[in-house]
Amino acid sequence: ARTAQVPLAIAHVQVARDVLTAFPFVEQRGHTTVTHEPIGVCALITPWNWPLYQITAKVAPALAAGCTVVLKPSELSPLDALLFAEAIEEAGFPAGVFNLVNGDGPCVGG
Repeated sequence: ARTAQVPLAIAHVQVARDVLTAFPFVEQRGHTTVTHEPIGVCALITPWNWPLYQITAKVAPALAAGCTVVLKPSELSPLDALLFAEAIEEAGFPAGVFNLVNGDGPCVGG
């Protein structure tokens, strides 16, 4: 995990950050102004394999776009999501921007 998943997860976050800094959220097209806005809440479900990689591949772009997130990781590999949630909290994200729901599919995700 340290040699493959962690570097790729970091790369997902870096790419989302880099795209965010250059993305034209407001564009002028002739006499029309196009404004890109967050679509709302993103409900993200991640599989058990490559959990941190899957989490960052989904969460980083959603947060960069300004969406709030509800993440439901696989019940077979929840630890990565718990550690990621701690990192989000330590980074100072406002309460409610990133939300974590743990449990199995039939009880939580169904």
